[in-house]
Amino acid sequence: MKTVPLFDSVFESLPFSDRQARTFRSGRVLYQLVRAAGKGVNPAAVWLDAGVAVIDCINAFLRYRQTREITEQLLAQKQALEVQIQNLDKRLDIEQELMKVDQQHRIQLLDNLLKNDQQASQRLVKAIRANRRNLDALLAQLNTLRKQQTYRTPEFSALVKATDTFMQAQLACLVAAFDGPNDR
Repeated sequence: MKTVPLFDSVFESLPFSDRQARTFRSGRVLYQLVRAAGKGVNPAAVWLDAGVAVIDCINAFLRYRQTREITEQLLAQKQALEVQIQNLDKRLDIEQELMKVDQQHRIQLLDNLLKNDQQASQRLVKAIRANRRNLDALLAQLNTLRKQQTYRTPEFSALVKATDTFMQAQLACLVAAFDGPNDR
């Protein structure tokens, strides 16, 4: 007569995974085979355990294939992202190079503008100096004419008026020359 345990063993009641439970059952069956040398082993239990082992093996293989497929998809996404990062790096390098060229072009334009302004100021200063020399000569002649008796003629008054207009024009040029660049 065979005895059947009414209660599960302590180890089977613990929360094991299917694989751990199957391993424990297989170990128990193997222990019974070795201990009793095949006397008290239930062949149905051995077949049932073998079937559970095959099902567990199939489940493990299916999980492996699913994990492998997920891994392949993740690797493909990783590769696509790496290509995208490389393309973005190239684009960034090109944009930085374009910005650098644009910056150099703007600096060159500003340098040219400053040189042109400086040359214009130098030309203006030369013209003002030449006009100043002419004005000084004209004022010297006016002073000599004032010392003479005939300085109250209408021609002399017109000459004095023209000299005053010339000085005002020269001052207006100076003011415009030095205030003009600030207004740009």
